Amino acid sequence: MGIELPQTPNRKADGVKTGPPLAASVPAGPLPDAAFGSSQGPRFVHREMPIYPRLARRSGQEGKVLLRLTIDDRGGLVDVEALESADPDFTESALVAARRSLYAPAVRDGKPVPCRALLPVRFELRRSE
Repeated sequence: MGIELPQTPNRKADGVKTGPPLAASVPAGPLPDAAFGSSQGPRFVHREMPIYPRLARRSGQEGKVLLRLTIDDRGGLVDVEALESADPDFTESALVAARRSLYAPAVRDGKPVPCRALLPVRFELRRSE
């Protein structure tokens, strides 16, 4: 459907640049969970907004996608997965936006740390009054 870019260590198939290899910045074992956007949790440096799927907009469909982000201690997005979704088109749009966003890492005891965080993405149509 689109242009396929070769996968390299610093570029995913969708063309989004990635950070260093996983083993370099995320320790083995379970990562601490953090509240996204909280004072010590990861946060957006730049948030790419998801594109509302055309067919869903035309049909008046709304929904929510729940993503789990794994962010390294430098703010690099290591992994993103959809845990819940209302529609596959919403899921794809939310995943693309998450991969194109930039993040600041979670902080523990004043130091950046890798973590996992839940990020709800809502697709809501604006209603004129």
